[in-house]
Amino acid sequence: PCHGRSGLTDLVAGEPSLLFVEPCDALGNAHDEVAEVLGALRVELTDGSGRPDHESRAFARTQGQHIAVEVVAAVAGAALLHVAISGVPVRGSPFGVRVRPGVPDASKCTISQATWRVMAGEPQLWILNACDRFGNRCQEGGDLVELLGRHADDASNSQLVLARTFDRDNGSYALDWTAEQAGVWELRATVDGIAIPAAAPARVLVEPGLAYAHSTGVEEGTRLSGSALLANEWVAFLLLAKDRFGNPTMRGGDKLAGICSSSAEPVLMHDWNDGRYEIRFCPRALGSHSIRVSLNGGGDVIGSPFNFLVQPGAASAKHSSAHGPALDGGVLHDGVGNFLIIARDALGYRLERGGEPFAVKVVPRTHLHYGHVHAFKDNGDGSYDVQFTTAVSGKYQVEVTLDYEHIRGSPFPVTTNSAAGAHTPRSPRSPRSTHRPGSPPWPRSPRPHGDRAVTPSSACTTPQSRRARTVGYSPRKSDLHGPPPPFTYDVPSP
Repeated sequence: PCHGRSGLTDLVAGEPSLLFVEPCDALGNAHDEVAEVLGALRVELTDGSGRPDHESRAFARTQGQHIAVEVVAAVAGAALLHVAISGVPVRGSPFGVRVRPGVPDASKCTISQATWRVMAGEPQLWILNACDRFGNRCQEGGDLVELLGRHADDASNSQLVLARTFDRDNGSYALDWTAEQAGVWELRATVDGIAIPAAAPARVLVEPGLAYAHSTGVEEGTRLSGSALLANEWVAFLLLAKDRFGNPTMRGGDKLAGICSSSAEPVLMHDWNDGRYEIRFCPRALGSHSIRVSLNGGGDVIGSPFNFLVQPGAASAKHSSAHGPALDGGVLHDGVGNFLIIARDALGYRLERGGEPFAVKVVPRTHLHYGHVHAFKDNGDGSYDVQFTTAVSGKYQVEVTLDYEHIRGSPFPVTTNSAAGAHTPRSPRSPRSTHRPGSPPWPRSPRPHGDRAVTPSSACTTPQSRRARTVGYSPRKSDLHGPPPPFTYDVPSP
């Protein structure tokens, strides 16, 4: 027959609350044996359905003629406080109380609506749910919640582009953040300066955003605008697609459109499916041209339109030509011929530069006397002046080749009725200028022993027994109607 004076209506989880018990006899008189009653006292917390709160604690001590009980609740919500002595409930037991959540504990806080794979520049909203150390959801705000980020591959970039926290005044907090740099980010949420272990650090993969025209340009090291291109030669360059934050997209599927100022020049495009796009075209018209490249209909890429100058291509033997008095079919009366070589590319455009490896040779047609090329002048504008002489009168042909291929019209027939005079200048640059008229086109071999004549014994040191010997042949009447027999050798020739 004890009186319980709780006076408790609200408990805070994790915080002690006092309960006083007055020991009395059956008539309501105060009991003097407080220590005896203390040993038989039992205090228990249960929920509304009678399930006990196993994490709750109760500590009792004597305080004069009373027993003071400290009750620590663990489970938030409506609860019943049971007080009994020797199994008999005290007057008023069980007492109805309400347990409120305690202060937030970072180790028990959780994050919901988190996405671990996002796109650069895309706003993200996470929800942080504050909980006390028993896991009870907090019902009030007012705590200091922060979200910090660090790029896993770039320690110097330790700040998110945007990170804001909104207190929703119900124990939850909205974390609004955006990352611009692609890669792996480590996010750390803190409550009152203490990191949340459940999401600290949270590794989030930030993927590149959609390709953005004003961030996409030619691959580094490629120079196109202002370049001089050669006609009829394919030109290729790479575009590197990036999002609006400068991250390479690393994927394909974008829509590119290329238009050349010369409508006859098709622009070919190839998607490498790794964020690179190859642009190929073959200019054919000379002069200044441009190519405009747009991406996904969002405007031109960086550097577009690309301006360039088209010049004649490489010299082509099939399209190069030669003309002049010596090649027009007339007869050379003084043995000296002059003509001009014009270099052209495969499209027939005349070259405006020199340095092409043309070769000229004057070959006899009805005799064995070669002509001589005395002058070959590169004018530096795609033309070459050539002068040659003939050794004797007769018919020749002038062969003009480019990389061992005859130019158009080569070989050219030439007829002369006299040899070149002795007054004809000799070019020291011509290897044949030191040969006398009528000499073959190859230089004579020098004597192996200076001015001393070569004797048969010194010319060949092979013994007489090892020298090749041929068998003489005298045609017979029976052999005049057929080919002669071949030579035979009794000893192999060294």
